[in-house]
Amino acid sequence: MGKIIGIDVSEHNGVVNWSAAKKAGIGFAVIRTGYGTSHVDKQFAANMAGAAAQGIPIGIYHFSYALTAAGAKQEADYVIKLLAAYKNQITLPVFFDFEYDTVDYAKKQGVTLGKDAFNAHTVAFCERIKAAGYTPGTYYNLDYLRKYVDMDQVGGYVQWYAQYSSTASAAGHDIWQYSSSYTIPGCSGRFDVNLLENTALLGKKYTLGWHQDSKGWWYVDTETTYYKSRWAQIGGEWYYFDEKGYMLMDTWKVDSTGTYYLGEDGKMMTNRIVGLGADGKLRPMERYYHLLSDLPDYYRKEIDPLIAAGKLKGKSGKGENLVLDMPESTVRAMIILNRV
Repeated sequence: MGKIIGIDVSEHNGVVNWSAAKKAGIGFAVIRTGYGTSHVDKQFAANMAGAAAQGIPIGIYHFSYALTAAGAKQEADYVIKLLAAYKNQITLPVFFDFEYDTVDYAKKQGVTLGKDAFNAHTVAFCERIKAAGYTPGTYYNLDYLRKYVDMDQVGGYVQWYAQYSSTASAAGHDIWQYSSSYTIPGCSGRFDVNLLENTALLGKKYTLGWHQDSKGWWYVDTETTYYKSRWAQIGGEWYYFDEKGYMLMDTWKVDSTGTYYLGEDGKMMTNRIVGLGADGKLRPMERYYHLLSDLPDYYRKEIDPLIAAGKLKGKSGKGENLVLDMPESTVRAMIILNRV
């Protein structure tokens, strides 16, 4: 299996066909327990049983309506009671979910919840969850990351980050929720979908080197990480890996250092001229050598002896003005044939 994709679910998703989810490659699930200190999600028990029956790793999230840090701790106690029967089935974190609706609810109660509250409530909930033997985590989106999240206080918990985009603006998260419109064959409706960035949460270890899945090629640099959003030099060649970790191929890459072209094999192309392709787009073109003097030194080392031996006579001219009129592929072919 390649990248680990998971869904988070609640009663809003209705009845989930977990067998279909497993068949579609869903690698983990984050299941809502409920909210506050009294509401159990209507599909909580069914989702727990369904995911467990398919061997899908399970994490938990609980939506908060706490008005104080003490209230967040009470919510944690409520969650711990709900999870008592499932403790051996939960291998992923238990997440604290403090969102816009949390703030709106508090405002109606005459309470203003801001940055201090977000962090204090998160710590209260997570510390109580940790004391009960679970791995705690916090959930937030880009807006909250900028306005509310204090990493000095909550950075030690597992980070579940939401941004519905093809590119994550932030780094350092463990799970990235990147869309709310994911569809699964055999399941009705749309799902929130997540990419597990930190595979160590599952105890999963990758094999170092190149890997390929249905979406493309990716490269594992350690047992738990793979290249993403960066250039990497592998085997003396340069490659670029996108924000999801897939190697770019047959495309241009523009960054602060310049404009580069990645070939059909993903390698950064060098020593090419640029021209218009049949599709009207700029593309690297095969270099064409008119005169002997046009050849780079690394070709001259092998071509000059061929000329001296009379194996390459050119079309006209002499010396540096010997007319070759050869594409680079022909020059390379002559060199390779001469080595045989």
